[in-house]
Amino acid sequence: MKQAILGIGIPGSGKSTILKPMANQMGYGYVNRDDIRAELTGDPADHTREAEVSQIAAAATRDALKQGGVVIDGTLSKRRDRAETVKLCRQAGAEHIQAIWFDPPLEESKRRNAGRGRVVPNEVLDKLYARLIANPPSLEEGFDDIEIHTE
Repeated sequence: MKQAILGIGIPGSGKSTILKPMANQMGYGYVNRDDIRAELTGDPADHTREAEVSQIAAAATRDALKQGGVVIDGTLSKRRDRAETVKLCRQAGAEHIQAIWFDPPLEESKRRNAGRGRVVPNEVLDKLYARLIANPPSLEEGFDDIEIHTE
């Protein structure tokens, strides 16, 4: 069965810590837009080439699904972005799409974020967190199931 796993959560919520090893263990492709930005521009926070980043991420997602599965690691705080990603995965042959929402307490994400190499400003974390809380991932977006990590 071809599977897509979408990791959703703010920076510092634990997504990459869990999702990278999960992708490796399952033999799935791993797609992270920050990694693509870093490769293209040298800076994962540089959003000047987003159209190209989107094309590369979509191609990597399609390629991974041809091989059996993909883990997509992203903030995906907007309902529209999640729905578009689900649509892409379905069109690429995903038979099962799981959302994993990383939702630890905001203060815990801020603590983790402060210890990272690339620190995202707290105001940005507040904005992303508020957006996710107001519009949490839902089955109506096309997910087959949603798992929530609160640690």
